[in-house]
Amino acid sequence: MSEFRDAKPSMAGPSVARRSFDQLSALGDARQVLLSYCRLTKSTPMPVDEAMGYVTAETVISPGPVPAEAIALRDGFAVAALDTVGASAYAPAFALTPPQWVSCGNQLPQSTDAILPAHAVRETSQPIEILAQATPGDGVRFSGGDLGTRIVMIAEGETIKPLHLALFRATGIATIHVRIPHAAIIIRNDLPQGDFIGPAFRTMAKTLGASVEILAIDMSDLKILAQTLAAIDTDLIIAIGGTGFGESDCTASALAQVGSVLVHGIAMHPGETAGFGFVSKSSGSIPVIMAPGRLEAAFAVWLALAKPCLCEMAATTPKARGETLPLARKITSNPGVSDIVLLRRASIDGKTHWEPLASGDLPWHALVRAEAWHIVPPESEGYPAGALLCGEEI
Repeated sequence: MSEFRDAKPSMAGPSVARRSFDQLSALGDARQVLLSYCRLTKSTPMPVDEAMGYVTAETVISPGPVPAEAIALRDGFAVAALDTVGASAYAPAFALTPPQWVSCGNQLPQSTDAILPAHAVRETSQPIEILAQATPGDGVRFSGGDLGTRIVMIAEGETIKPLHLALFRATGIATIHVRIPHAAIIIRNDLPQGDFIGPAFRTMAKTLGASVEILAIDMSDLKILAQTLAAIDTDLIIAIGGTGFGESDCTASALAQVGSVLVHGIAMHPGETAGFGFVSKSSGSIPVIMAPGRLEAAFAVWLALAKPCLCEMAATTPKARGETLPLARKITSNPGVSDIVLLRRASIDGKTHWEPLASGDLPWHALVRAEAWHIVPPESEGYPAGALLCGEEI
C-alpha cells in the first residue's frame, strides 16, 4: 500500500499532462487502498416507520413470541381436535356445547386447538353435528408460531425491508439504530451529462442506505474547487468531471492543494482517468473519489469504487458475489487493464446464460439493459463462450 500512500500527484503543466499517464494503478490494489480510508459511520436511532432501506447498526432480537396467543388462520369454528376424532358426514360427532365462530386473526377460545370450516359443522341440528375430523393445529397459528422469543429478526449490517417493519411493529419495537453514510457529489456545472449523472448517483446511493448531497460548481476554477473540497465535512466525496488532461481539468490539482492525491489513473476501462485521495478534517480523513465526466465512465467508477466505499462505511453484510452462469458468447479483453463487462440473462436451449452486452466500451443502451457486471482481471484476455462467469447484480 505504501507505494500509493507516498505517491506524489503530478502538478505538471498542460503541455506535459496531455501526454496522458506514465503509469496506471491496478484496480484491485487501488480499491484496497481506498477502502482503508473508509471509516465506519456512526449509528443513528431512527423510528422504524422511517427506517426501510437503511442498514442496521445492531442485531435486533425478538422480545416476545408472535403471536402472543394462538390465533385462527382462517374463518371457521374453533374446536378441540380431540372432540372430533372419527367424525364424518356419515358418522358425525355431536357437540353439546356449540363451537364458537372465529374470524381469521382472532384469538382461539380456551381449550380449542383447531379450526373447522363452516360446512363441517351443522348448526341447525340438535345436538350440533360435527361432520369432519380436525387435527391439532388445523387453521391455527400457535403462540410463537410466527416468531419465537429471543429470535434474530434482523442482524447487524442487513438492509431493512418492508417485512422487517411488520415484525418490528408486531413486537412493539419503535426505534432501531441504523448507519447512514453521507456522501457529497461535486459535479461540474457545465458538464453536458451532469444533470443526470448526479441524480443517478444519488438514486443508486439511496438503494445502499446512503444519503447524497449534490453540489454543482465551476470545477474549472481551481480555487473554487479547492475551497469546496476543503469546506465539505461528510463521509465520502465524489468529484465528477475534470479528471482528464484538458486545460480546465483541475480536480486532481485542487485535491492536492487541500489534501492528498493517492492515485490518479487506474487501469480500468472505462474510467482510466479516475483516481482518489483524501482531505483531512479534525474528525479524520475523508476519502475523495475522482470520477470522469462521461456517463459510462462515471458508472464504472461507481460500481468499482464508490459502491464498495459506501458498503464499507455502513458495514453492510457482504452479499453473495452474484450468480454464476455460462457465457452466451465469448468476451475479449486487453491484458493489463481491468475491463468492466455488462451482462444480461438470456435463455439458450432452455438454459439461462449470461449475455455480454458490452466490455470496456459501454454504450448507453447497454447500461440501461444490464442486470449484472463483472470485472475482467488485468491478467486475463477474456473468456470463451460457455465459460462459467460470476455476474454481480447492479
